[in-house]
Amino acid sequence: MKKVLASGVLAITAAFTLTVAAVPPASAAVDQCVGTATCDNKYPDQTTNNGHLCSDGAYTPGGGQRVVFNGLLELRYGPNCGVNWARFNPYSSDGQYYLWVQRESDGFNTYGDQFFGWQGDHFSRQVYSPVARSRACVFRHNGTDWGQAECTAWI
Repeated sequence: MKKVLASGVLAITAAFTLTVAAVPPASAAVDQCVGTATCDNKYPDQTTNNGHLCSDGAYTPGGGQRVVFNGLLELRYGPNCGVNWARFNPYSSDGQYYLWVQRESDGFNTYGDQFFGWQGDHFSRQVYSPVARSRACVFRHNGTDWGQAECTAWI
Protein backbone atom coordinates (compact mmCIF):
# COMPACT_ATOMS: atom_id res chain seq x y z
CA MET A 1 0.00 0.00 0.00
CA LYS A 2 2.81 2.45 0.87
CA LYS A 3 4.57 1.67 -2.40
CA VAL A 4 1.42 2.39 -4.47
CA LEU A 5 0.74 5.59 -2.53
CA ALA A 6 4.35 6.75 -2.92
CA SER A 7 4.24 6.06 -6.67
CA GLY A 8 1.03 8.09 -7.00
CA VAL A 9 2.55 11.02 -5.09
CA LEU A 10 5.64 10.93 -7.30
CA ALA A 11 3.53 10.88 -10.46
CA ILE A 12 1.44 13.84 -9.27
CA THR A 13 4.55 15.75 -8.21
CA ALA A 14 6.23 15.10 -11.56
CA ALA A 15 3.13 16.19 -13.50
CA PHE A 16 2.86 19.37 -11.42
CA THR A 17 6.55 20.12 -11.91
CA LEU A 18 6.27 19.70 -15.68
CA THR A 19 3.18 21.89 -15.81
CA VAL A 20 4.78 24.66 -13.79
CA ALA A 21 8.01 24.50 -15.79
CA ALA A 22 6.08 24.85 -19.06
CA VAL A 23 4.58 28.22 -18.04
CA PRO A 24 6.83 31.12 -19.15
CA PRO A 25 7.57 33.86 -16.61
CA ALA A 26 5.14 36.78 -16.76
CA SER A 27 7.95 39.24 -17.52
CA ALA A 28 8.72 37.45 -20.80
CA ALA A 29 5.58 38.87 -22.45
CA VAL A 30 5.93 42.44 -21.12
CA ASP A 31 7.38 45.32 -23.18
CA GLN A 32 8.74 48.59 -21.81
CA CYS A 33 6.68 51.71 -22.52
CA VAL A 34 8.71 54.93 -22.34
CA GLY A 35 7.43 57.06 -25.23
CA THR A 36 5.61 57.04 -28.55
CA ALA A 37 7.91 54.55 -30.27
CA THR A 38 7.69 51.95 -27.50
CA CYS A 39 4.09 52.50 -26.34
CA ASP A 40 1.96 52.97 -29.47
CA ASN A 41 0.03 49.96 -30.78
CA LYS A 42 0.74 47.77 -27.76
CA TYR A 43 -1.71 46.48 -25.19
CA PRO A 44 -1.76 48.21 -21.79
CA ASP A 45 -1.77 44.91 -19.90
CA GLN A 46 1.39 43.83 -21.77
CA THR A 47 3.53 46.97 -21.31
CA THR A 48 5.21 48.46 -18.25
CA ASN A 49 6.97 51.59 -17.09
CA ASN A 50 9.34 51.28 -14.13
CA GLY A 51 7.95 47.82 -13.37
CA HIS A 52 4.28 48.89 -13.30
CA LEU A 53 1.78 47.70 -15.91
CA CYS A 54 0.33 50.50 -18.01
CA SER A 55 -3.16 49.19 -17.16
CA ASP A 56 -2.63 49.36 -13.37
CA GLY A 57 -4.41 52.31 -11.80
CA ALA A 58 -6.23 53.11 -15.06
CA TYR A 59 -9.41 55.15 -15.04
CA THR A 60 -11.98 56.70 -17.35
CA PRO A 61 -11.59 60.51 -17.25
CA GLY A 62 -14.68 62.69 -16.89
CA GLY A 63 -16.48 62.94 -20.24
CA GLY A 64 -14.61 59.90 -21.55
CA GLN A 65 -17.56 57.56 -21.91
CA ARG A 66 -20.78 57.29 -23.85
CA VAL A 67 -23.38 54.72 -24.78
CA VAL A 68 -23.15 53.74 -28.47
CA PHE A 69 -24.39 50.74 -30.46
CA ASN A 70 -26.14 49.40 -27.38
CA GLY A 71 -22.92 49.30 -25.34
CA LEU A 72 -20.58 51.42 -23.23
CA LEU A 73 -17.59 52.99 -25.02
CA GLU A 74 -14.83 54.42 -22.79
CA LEU A 75 -11.52 56.19 -23.23
CA ARG A 76 -9.19 54.76 -20.57
CA TYR A 77 -6.10 56.50 -19.21
CA GLY A 78 -3.13 54.68 -17.67
CA PRO A 79 -1.13 57.16 -15.56
CA ASN A 80 1.79 54.74 -15.07
CA CYS A 81 2.72 55.10 -18.74
CA GLY A 82 0.79 58.17 -19.95
CA VAL A 83 -1.27 56.10 -22.40
CA ASN A 84 -4.89 55.95 -23.59
CA TRP A 85 -6.86 53.03 -24.98
CA ALA A 86 -10.48 52.20 -25.80
CA ARG A 87 -12.72 49.86 -23.83
CA PHE A 88 -16.08 48.74 -25.17
CA ASN A 89 -18.67 46.58 -23.46
CA PRO A 90 -21.58 45.63 -25.74
CA TYR A 91 -24.76 44.90 -23.83
CA SER A 92 -25.86 42.18 -26.24
CA SER A 93 -24.30 39.36 -28.21
CA ASP A 94 -25.35 40.57 -31.67
CA GLY A 95 -23.02 42.53 -33.85
CA GLN A 96 -19.48 42.70 -35.08
CA TYR A 97 -17.30 45.58 -33.89
CA TYR A 98 -14.01 47.29 -34.71
CA LEU A 99 -12.39 49.20 -31.83
CA TRP A 100 -9.46 51.65 -31.78
CA VAL A 101 -8.10 54.82 -30.14
CA GLN A 102 -6.83 57.98 -31.83
CA ARG A 103 -4.34 60.68 -30.75
CA GLU A 104 -5.41 64.17 -31.87
CA SER A 105 -2.02 65.91 -32.15
CA ASP A 106 -0.82 63.85 -35.12
CA GLY A 107 -4.01 61.99 -36.08
CA PHE A 108 -2.41 58.65 -35.19
CA ASN A 109 -4.81 55.69 -35.02
CA THR A 110 -3.90 52.40 -33.37
CA TYR A 111 -4.40 49.18 -35.24
CA GLY A 112 -8.02 48.22 -34.75
CA ASP A 113 -9.28 45.17 -32.92
CA GLN A 114 -12.22 43.39 -34.54
CA PHE A 115 -14.52 41.16 -32.50
CA PHE A 116 -18.02 39.75 -32.35
CA GLY A 117 -20.14 41.24 -29.61
CA TRP A 118 -20.86 39.50 -26.38
CA GLN A 119 -21.09 40.86 -22.91
CA GLY A 120 -17.75 41.67 -21.36
CA ASP A 121 -15.05 44.24 -21.88
CA HIS A 122 -13.04 44.48 -25.09
CA PHE A 123 -9.87 46.58 -25.25
CA SER A 124 -7.95 48.31 -28.02
CA ARG A 125 -4.25 48.87 -28.28
CA GLN A 126 -2.87 52.04 -26.70
CA VAL A 127 -1.45 55.39 -27.77
CA TYR A 128 1.16 57.35 -25.86
CA SER A 129 -0.52 60.62 -24.94
CA PRO A 130 0.43 62.05 -21.55
CA VAL A 131 -0.46 65.55 -22.80
CA ALA A 132 -2.09 65.14 -26.23
CA ARG A 133 -5.84 64.60 -26.37
CA SER A 134 -7.21 61.22 -27.45
CA ARG A 135 -10.55 59.59 -28.15
CA ALA A 136 -11.93 56.05 -28.28
CA CYS A 137 -13.85 54.93 -31.38
CA VAL A 138 -15.87 51.92 -32.49
CA PHE A 139 -17.52 50.80 -35.74
CA ARG A 140 -20.41 48.34 -35.84
CA HIS A 141 -20.93 46.18 -38.91
CA ASN A 142 -24.53 46.48 -40.07
CA GLY A 143 -24.55 43.32 -42.19
CA THR A 144 -23.44 45.12 -45.35
CA ASP A 145 -20.66 47.50 -44.35
CA TRP A 146 -19.05 49.12 -41.32
CA GLY A 147 -21.26 52.18 -41.26
CA GLN A 148 -20.28 55.29 -39.30
CA ALA A 149 -17.82 55.38 -36.40
CA GLU A 150 -18.97 56.49 -32.96
CA CYS A 151 -16.37 58.10 -30.71
CA THR A 152 -15.97 59.61 -27.27
CA ALA A 153 -15.14 63.28 -26.91
CA TRP A 154 -11.51 64.35 -27.29
CA ILE A 155 -9.99 64.28 -23.81
